[in-house]
Amino acid sequence: MKKKILSAILCVAMIATMAVGCTTKSPTSGGDDKKDDGGKKDSYKVGITIQSLKNDYWAGVMGKLEELMKDKGWDYTLQDCSDNSATQISQIENFITSGCDLIMVHPSDAEGVETVCQSALDAGIKVMCWDDPMTNTTANWILDNTALGNDIGKTAAAFINEHYTADKPAEVCVIGKPSTKVLLERANGIKEGLEENCDEGNYKIVAEVDGLEANEAQTNVETVLQAHPD
Repeated sequence: MKKKILSAILCVAMIATMAVGCTTKSPTSGGDDKKDDGGKKDSYKVGITIQSLKNDYWAGVMGKLEELMKDKGWDYTLQDCSDNSATQISQIENFITSGCDLIMVHPSDAEGVETVCQSALDAGIKVMCWDDPMTNTTANWILDNTALGNDIGKTAAAFINEHYTADKPAEVCVIGKPSTKVLLERANGIKEGLEENCDEGNYKIVAEVDGLEANEAQTNVETVLQAHPD
């Protein structure tokens, strides 16, 4: 929970930093009652598009972010693109049309949304991306997902080294999603962490499955467990 709160606070802090002192477009509907003092306003309109709210972690982060925005009195719209790039592009286009001051993007496909994010910048809108590095943004908040995966693999290796040997190796299933860049990086990091930290020959990767959302991961892992009950 602390990590979710910290992630949300970092996100909203970056938004606030980008917003303060920015000169925005002419006021849209409802804009006349916003105080404008040298580009600084009492409230901002924010559009947020995220890969998936079915992911428990990001649902928790967004829940905390909503609390922080409500406390600030900001107008915001939060949407789930269901990890579909075309849907996300449409959402960003709608944010531009609706006159957002700021757009937050958790990209399904970072390259796929570059053009529409440039359109937002051209319209004077600040754009923040997280998880994937992007070019057409005001700010990026990037995690090293390979390093994160490596730490996960290192933690798993400690357990494996304690309980398994080369004579009886651990059977390992790695959960990722190759079509989602950050999860591919994380899965590769997990495998690197296992290789670097496990004792020689005391584990084998018997399966790699998709798991962007908990239900998807659970179903896929249950199938693996049927084939590899140990």
